[in-house]
Amino acid sequence: MKKIITIGNRKGGVGKTTTAAAVASCLKADGERVLLVDLDSQCNLSSNVGADASRTSILNVLLDGVHAKDAIQPSCICDIIPGSLEFGKIEDALGKKTGREFRLIESLVPLKDDYDYCVLDTPPNLGIATTNALTASDDLIIPTIAESFALDGVAQLYDSIQEVRHYTNKTLRIAGILVTLYNGRAILSRNMYDELEKMASSMGTKVFKQTIRRSINVAEAQQSSKDLFDYAANSNAAQDYKAFVNEYLEG
Repeated sequence: MKKIITIGNRKGGVGKTTTAAAVASCLKADGERVLLVDLDSQCNLSSNVGADASRTSILNVLLDGVHAKDAIQPSCICDIIPGSLEFGKIEDALGKKTGREFRLIESLVPLKDDYDYCVLDTPPNLGIATTNALTASDDLIIPTIAESFALDGVAQLYDSIQEVRHYTNKTLRIAGILVTLYNGRAILSRNMYDELEKMASSMGTKVFKQTIRRSINVAEAQQSSKDLFDYAANSNAAQDYKAFVNEYLEG
């Protein structure tokens, strides 16, 4: 496996799930073997790509010892290990068990020869699911919107990143901050983009030059359980995500 990539942010509504699906789709289009993993109890990624969250899920893998290969389903984009609506119970189930931060990476090791990339969609919190994702990952991509409250989510996530680097994954790299739902004509967006660049510099990373414009096609594709690039290949969001993934890979 070349890389495990986490898509994460403390805040919700910033395009994590859309970004995870788009990154996976672009990598698959380049001929890569890609696995998606849905770590969010809302299961939006699973439902958006047509996976069945009522079957064997990532929760069964992490808590019940189910082999990861037995939880994989095909989807409209690529293979996926779906989430679980009961994923919230993982905090209590793992409690203070030794090594709980390593459950995910241990479950993915047997798949290392089956896939080139694994993309992890995380919940909008800093619980054990996010910690497991960061511990397992080579790269972190932080999607955010260019609004003032979003800066707090990035800052809070950075605190967790530092802890993970210290205790469980010294090589975790922040690949960059991706601005989503962007309106370049809005003065507030431009000002916040400048603030994000300052924050990124202090975190030892960057803001990706490519932004993702708002597009109704994203919601339409998700509602139809279709790949954005099949549903509306010429939409602003599809074109932006293609350019972003190219920028990420070149970086």
